[in-house]
Amino acid sequence: WFAFQYRPDTPEAPATLSTTILPTYGVMFRNRFGTPDEVALLFRAGINWSHWDTDAGNVILYGKGAPLSPGTGYQYYYGPASENEQIYHNRVKVGARNQQEVFGRIDDAITDYGFGPAADYAVNSRFYPSQLFKDAKGAMSWNRHVLFLKGASDYAVMRDTFPNGAGRPTWWTWMN
Repeated sequence: WFAFQYRPDTPEAPATLSTTILPTYGVMFRNRFGTPDEVALLFRAGINWSHWDTDAGNVILYGKGAPLSPGTGYQYYYGPASENEQIYHNRVKVGARNQQEVFGRIDDAITDYGFGPAADYAVNSRFYPSQLFKDAKGAMSWNRHVLFLKGASDYAVMRDTFPNGAGRPTWWTWMN
């Protein structure tokens, strides 16, 4: 089947890739594309319909062609999963460290963004329904702000906010 997809007569159309919104998936932050020193940060924030693993807010950092911080702790894991292994992304857990995520129809949208020559910014918002928690404190949201500073050295700055967090505990995980 793939043999029919090969079309050597199609001319090459090289393009310079830069920071962009990936509709329904999130944002790909980029600097120095096409060089050995390219830096990229994939920010997962989109509509998770049918996405079995709700890794909303997850980030994967790339430098010099390799993932510096993988998007999942299971990248090299081969054993059985257990209920206590609920934290497996570069993200925040809310309510309880092993809180089961809502699977299925989860909306997690980029709510604001701006891209420029020296800095790129995006923020997502994720809604948590009150039924997810046993504390009767109501619904809440989690917002992840990402600032990608571009220059001779690149920096990624993240800030997590919890509007209507109702004092629930949170755990921040970074896989390296």
